[in-house]
Amino acid sequence: MVEYIVLIQSIIIEGMKTKHNQIYIIKWCLLLVLVVPIFSQNNSSSLSFADNLFTKGEYYRAITEYNRFLFYHSKTADDSLYAFQKIFKSYYYGKEYKNAISTITNTKSIFDQTKELSYSNKYLALSYFKSGFPKSAILVLNDNTNDPKSDLLSGISHLYLFEWDLALVKFASLTNHPLDEISVISKELISISKEGAATQSKKPVFSAIASALIPGSGYVYTENYQTGVSSFLINLLLLGSSFELHNNGFQFAGSTAMLVSFGWYAGNIYGSFTSAIKYNNLKRKQFLDGSCEKYIKFIEKD
Repeated sequence: MVEYIVLIQSIIIEGMKTKHNQIYIIKWCLLLVLVVPIFSQNNSSSLSFADNLFTKGEYYRAITEYNRFLFYHSKTADDSLYAFQKIFKSYYYGKEYKNAISTITNTKSIFDQTKELSYSNKYLALSYFKSGFPKSAILVLNDNTNDPKSDLLSGISHLYLFEWDLALVKFASLTNHPLDEISVISKELISISKEGAATQSKKPVFSAIASALIPGSGYVYTENYQTGVSSFLINLLLLGSSFELHNNGFQFAGSTAMLVSFGWYAGNIYGSFTSAIKYNNLKRKQFLDGSCEKYIKFIEKD
């Protein structure tokens, strides 16, 4: 604003030197009265518009406006910091986790203060977690110290890796936290950890033995019915074909069919074993998704 006041003063001084000084001064002063407010409010109005889009959940339009603000109006480090925070949060809430990770990683140099570095690390870890990389989230959160929400997220990431003991250690360290909310949540997550560790309803060894006795039965045991029926029929056809070829004097063809049949039979046993593991992991993940969703939302809050 100071430069515009100086400009008006220079116009008035220059106008006094002319014969038509009154008209000259009036014209320019009116023009500046109209233009100066536009320029003086442009910074805040641009940011307010972007914030309004963000609040409405129009994250992709908000990203465009924050980038426009950075290019045209940002003049201080705080301005840049705020805009970049809003950009990676827009990507995060818009479920563009890859872009959120890229934005945070590329702008880490501006988050030089401990508080802001912790803040950006939290959203970087959340983006990794939501992308299905809980181990990467844990590595990022190792840089966050004295942040209970980061510890909660780290513990939840351990849960999704089925590292129950490590998750319990994280949650147990927060049970006596000064904030009652953190203490209560940590105790609830301890219960979830114990319940999750016990959700192994299908035994892999039993599934493998079942398929060894009756091909495909291990798949049926893990509720993979279509694969179980297919495995039974293919094993039956291959075994029957090999015996029929041998009985009709086709020894070489029969031996080849028997070899293929044995390979398929062994694969059926191994597949039943892994099918039980996948079944248990899927059930655990479904349990964790339903149980931990509200805690993730709590961690997201600033």
